[in-house]
Amino acid sequence: IVLVDQDRCRGWRMCVSGCPYKKVYFNHRTGKAEKCTFCFPRIEVGLPTVCAETCVGRLRYIGLILYDADRVLEAASVADNHDLYEAQRSVLLDPNDPEVVRAAERDGIPRDWIDAAQRSPIHALINVFKVALPLHPEYRTMPMV
Repeated sequence: IVLVDQDRCRGWRMCVSGCPYKKVYFNHRTGKAEKCTFCFPRIEVGLPTVCAETCVGRLRYIGLILYDADRVLEAASVADNHDLYEAQRSVLLDPNDPEVVRAAERDGIPRDWIDAAQRSPIHALINVFKVALPLHPEYRTMPMV
C-alpha cells in the first residue's frame, strides 16, 4: 500500500504522471495528489475494502495468498514479458495442499492466516479457473518479501 502524505504534498503533480499504475489523481479542491488507500483502516480491523464489498459484479476479491518467497526474484526476472503471467502464477502456493500447510506452519505462518488463505477464493480464481490476474504481472509486481 502506497499512501500520499497530505502534509508533505506540494501539489506539483509529478507523482500523478510518474505512477506506473496510473492510480494517483490530482484533487483540484484540495490542491493535493490522492490515490486509493486500499481502505487500510478497514483492512487493519479485518473488514474488506469498500470496492470489494460493494462491487455489483463481484469482480473484486481481497484475500490472503501463500507464495514461495524463494522463487519471487526468479519469477520477476523472466526475460520474455509473455512469460510473466505464468511465472507469477507459479510462485503462488495452493493453501489446501497439505505439504504447503506443513511448510507454512514450520516457517511460522500463523494458523489463522493459513485458514484465511484456504477460505479465500483468490488461489482458485488465479490458478484453477484462471479468470483472475495476480498483482499486475505486466508491471512485474510480485509479493513483497
